Amino acid sequence: MICKCCDQSIQPGETYTAQIEHGGSCAQPTVYLHDSCPPPPTRTMLRSRLSEQLRRAPLRPH
Repeated sequence: MICKCCDQSIQPGETYTAQIEHGGSCAQPTVYLHDSCPPPPTRTMLRSRLSEQLRRAPLRPH
């Protein structure tokens, strides 16, 4: 599930609220919101996550 406010995924164990969006001419989708949105990721956080993923990835022979 993706949070409507911060556009980040809601992880297992995180608290969230489900709301139904009422639309006049379309279906009524359920949207999800974190009860407390996490801070947005910074470049440093993204870079460290990428380097961690690269370290875990098995090397493929050419």
